[in-house]
Formats: sequence, C-alpha cells, structure tokens
Amino acid sequence: MKRLILIAGACVLGIVMAPIASASAASFAGSCEINGNAKFGKPLSNTTPKSNTYEFLSGAGTTCTQAGTTLKAKAKAEVSGKGHLACAVAEGGLGVELEGETTAPGTGKLTIEEGPATGTYEFKLSFAAAAAQVLLKIENKKEVTATGDATFATSNEGVTKCAKGEASELEFKAVAAGTIGE
Repeated sequence: MKRLILIAGACVLGIVMAPIASASAASFAGSCEINGNAKFGKPLSNTTPKSNTYEFLSGAGTTCTQAGTTLKAKAKAEVSGKGHLACAVAEGGLGVELEGETTAPGTGKLTIEEGPATGTYEFKLSFAAAAAQVLLKIENKKEVTATGDATFATSNEGVTKCAKGEASELEFKAVAAGTIGE
C-alpha cells in the first residue's frame, strides 16, 4: 500500500511539474508589429559608427498575431545592448570589430498580454542598418529563429536630428516574423 501511495504521489508531482517546465521553455510563433522608441547612451553621429548603448521600449499599437490565427494581441517588447551606432550605418551583435571591440547580441523580451499565447518570451537581437532601415536577426539560445525590419524614418524630427548628429532618441516602427523564445 505504501508503495502504491509513493508511486501515485510521484505521478501527481510529475503532472504538476510538467506545465512549469514547458512554460519556461515556451516559444511564440507568429508575427509582430512593433512601435516604440530607442534611447542611446550618447547622441548618434550622422556618419561614423561609434561604440554606444541602446535601449528600446515599445509603446501603444504594438501587436502580435500567433501563427495560424488572424487575431492581433496587445504586446510589448524591450531590448537593450551595445553596438557600433550612427545614423548612416550601424551594427550590433554581428561580430564586427570596430575600435578594438566586438559587440554581443542585445537581450530582449517580448510579452504577449492577451490571448492563447499570453506570456513572456526572451530573445537575443543582432542588427545591421543603412540609412533609416534596420535589418533584425532574432535568435534563441541556439539559432536564428526570426527576422524583421525596422525604420526610424517615421518622423521628420528624427531624420533631422540624425542629419545634425543630435539623435539621442528615435521613434521606430518594426515588423518581425518567426519563432521567439526557446
């Protein structure tokens, strides 16, 4: 009888622990439309990339659509890191050495706030940019799992600040598709 209770207890523990393990290893497959602002540690040069930090936070209007559905869910995204940044060209996390330094991918989180994919999904971000266009490479701990495109040519103010070498914050619009998270 004791053996039966022990086995039943182990089965219950396994059933209770399984959702916890799968929740921490969850991923989101689909696409996102992301609006927000990037802040930089120092104002961006208009021409020459310099080592700099960035922090991006999404704002209102950010939505994600899970693969196989058409429902848009409210979401938020954040990412921070270091890169070789300028308004004309930039890169982060791609292994390019500049000024004796190679940058690592930035770290980020995507939070789906409603619907069946509700949860927080972590990722790494690398990028390359020319003019106002930014190509995004999104990866989990092992491989590239999503790609995207972003632009800061969303307002005359941002483009003007870039042209003058005075941009310490820029508004971005981005789209990304693939799988985010583990």
